[in-house]
Amino acid sequence: MLVRVDPQGPLQVLSLPVETAVRLPGDRQPVALGSLYRRGGPALVAGAVAELVQLPDGQPDRYLVLPRSALRELVDGLGRVELAPDRSMRYEDKSQRYRIQLEGGLQVIDGRQMEQLLRFKDEQEGEPRRRDRQQMAVDSILRQMGQSQQLQQLPDLLARLQNQVDTNLTQGEALSLLAATLQQSSPVRFSALPLKPAPQKTPTQTPTKPRRAAAEPLRQLDTAAGQRWPEGG
Repeated sequence: MLVRVDPQGPLQVLSLPVETAVRLPGDRQPVALGSLYRRGGPALVAGAVAELVQLPDGQPDRYLVLPRSALRELVDGLGRVELAPDRSMRYEDKSQRYRIQLEGGLQVIDGRQMEQLLRFKDEQEGEPRRRDRQQMAVDSILRQMGQSQQLQQLPDLLARLQNQVDTNLTQGEALSLLAATLQQSSPVRFSALPLKPAPQKTPTQTPTKPRRAAAEPLRQLDTAAGQRWPEGG
């Protein structure tokens, strides 16, 4: 996700599909945007995103990578989060001793369940539906942070997370950005990087499971779609 914080308006979040095709210098074939962090870390991802979105020189100038352990601690530190998955989710990988078991509908979930929600991907739904759930999670977490009883706890919570995340934000910068976001009546505005339609998949009976980004068919940027960055930026 690409994020812009505006003290005069809602947080703007641009979803960056992991299956977006990018071509790196020296590579003959395009690769998935979602594979770049493993290859070159934040710098490689930032460079690719800047080119895709046509950002000015020097942007994006900040980054944050939230590991699963930090996600779990964040949600648990907020006292769990209320959201409403649109379906039940079931998956089990015995080799990794990992199971996803979530019900649909309005509920309060903990950090472990939030991880399950974000990792789940149905074979037929693909990445687009998982992005919808990511947006729901971001919105729900920010709304929970904005509750009056949570605001005083945020500095301590961020301090506990500081050593778990990969970021060039200081704790003070993170608190300032959160404060600017949470003071808005509508804290988040989502949009998505425009891509050309995905190739048609052949129906299979393969069980649903979380998969790496490289398994998703690559999709090309739709350069004819016009604006790539959220309005108001």
